[in-house]
Parts: sequence; structure tokens; C-alpha cells
Amino acid sequence: MYLNVKFYTMILLLAVILFFQACASKPIHLPSEQLVLYSNNDKTDLINKYMPGFLVENHNVDYNKISTVRARLDSNKEEIYMDMNKATVYTQVRKFKTKNALYTNLIYRVHFKETPHEYLTYGKNIGLFIIITLDVNNEPLLYTTVHTCGCYLAFIPTGNMKQSFYPNNWSNQLQYIYGESLPSIIEYKNDSLLTFLLRKDTHRIKDVLMLSKKNINRYYKITLENKPLNSLENIVINNNKSISFFESNGVRKDYVKNSFKPWEKLFISWLAFDLKVGEDKRLGVNKADGVSFYTSLKPWAQDASDMRDFASFLRYWGWKL
Repeated sequence: MYLNVKFYTMILLLAVILFFQACASKPIHLPSEQLVLYSNNDKTDLINKYMPGFLVENHNVDYNKISTVRARLDSNKEEIYMDMNKATVYTQVRKFKTKNALYTNLIYRVHFKETPHEYLTYGKNIGLFIIITLDVNNEPLLYTTVHTCGCYLAFIPTGNMKQSFYPNNWSNQLQYIYGESLPSIIEYKNDSLLTFLLRKDTHRIKDVLMLSKKNINRYYKITLENKPLNSLENIVINNNKSISFFESNGVRKDYVKNSFKPWEKLFISWLAFDLKVGEDKRLGVNKADGVSFYTSLKPWAQDASDMRDFASFLRYWGWKL
């Protein structure tokens, strides 16, 4: 019995060390010449008008580059891979309704080759969601950021958000999201670019900025190609065939192919009662569509925190839209 207690104590301690190594590093803002800005100048429709920019640290390393999901045949075996030479954002417009109003969500999804093995979130084909909630006048109310595994959820309201819509006890100070310091509110400016600063290696959001045209010109820019979110389910492998970015059957149905997270499975799965914890997945349009996209590790709160039902998801986290 003593040996078992000692063993599990050591495992828990190691999990804590790895967790803080991945999450709690102090933000360090690099000089502009070490950053690359991904953006899209197309403003022809709603999804492009509000498309955010991404400032990426240490861009010379392949796994820090926003990529395009590709497919190929390798020894006659179908394979999904990341093309780091072209940057793509996968987008969709969705509506949701609360007791107060009808809202519009602009969904932006980007992917990277991997997170290195020395981090708790080590894995391949990892991704990030930015979701912008608009009011009935198509003005931004709320920015929701979360990795495509449901991890590291953060909310950043705009100045258009009514005070009565905020969660109870919302602070106007910086908010701390597992070691990163993010603003608790941001003022949207039509003549500036909403930009997310991404930490190298882990692709964590370390800051949110409104970049003026003058500041945008300080950075080397890469154009983001806009593709429909649903195109991830039909990646062309040759002229006659396409395959999905997601598993189509079995226990990993709707999970991103090759998105295994060995460290999270070893150290965190017991907490969430989920052996696939941390694995990236498809975002269904409702709770009848695909795998749960829960955003709370508490097993009893996973259904309420499921982002597929966005209205219920907001209620669970205290928002009163």
C-alpha cells in the first residue's frame, strides 16, 4: 500500500511539473523582426471583414507556421500532412439564438504541424479556434479562443458588450489563462486589425492586439487563404478521390487523424475521465453532430460546457447574452 501511494504521488508531482512547463511560462514579447504576421486583405464579405491576424513567434521553425491540410499517397497508403509553405484559415458562419437575441458566430480555424515533445501538449496536427460573436447589427461583442482539443479556453469581450451580459464578478484587470496574461476587454476599431500573438512551440495565445496600419507595416506579412471549414472533410488526394482530416469510424471518429496526445493521456486523462483528452477534433454544429467538444475538464460539466451548443456553452461559463 505504501509503495502504491508513493508511486502515485510521484506521478502526480511529475504531471504538475509538466503542466506548468507547458502553461506557466512568463510572456516575453519579442522584437518585431522576429515575428511574422498572417493576415488577409480581402474585405468582400463578413467572414473576411472580421478575419483576425496572427503574429507568430520564431517563424523560421516549421511547426510554428500556420499550415494547409493536405493529403497524399505514401506507399499506396493515404496520409494527412501539413503543408507549411501555404497558410490557410478554415472558416464558417453560424447563427445561434438565446432568450435575448439572435447572434452570428464567425469561426476561424488554423492548424500547425505539431507541438514539440518536451511540452505536455505534445502532438501532431494541432489547431486553434478564434470565434467572433456579432450582435444583430454585425458588431463584434465577444472573442472566444480555444485550441481545437477544447483546451485553454478564453473569452475577451469588446466595448460593445452590455455590462448586464458579463459573468458575475468579471474583473477589468488582466485575466490569467494557465500562465498567459490576456486583456479582459478590448475596444474594436474598424481601422485596425484584431491580432492574436501566438507563443512559439505551444501556439498559445499570449496577447490580443488592435494593430494600426502603421504597426501592421512593421512586420513581414504572409497571406492567409480562406477555405470553408467543411473542406477539412474533403481533402483532395488525387483528381478522383478525397479523404477527411478526421477519423470517419471507430472510437476516434471525428478526431483529427494522428492527433494523439501521449503526455496528456498519461497525466490528465484520469482527471477528465477521458482517454482521448487533449486530442484535436471536429466541431459539430449541434450536440447530435459528432464528438463532444467539451471545454471543462470536470466530468460532470462536460455536457454543459460543450461548445457545439454555443448558447448553452456561454450560459455555463456565466455569459448572459
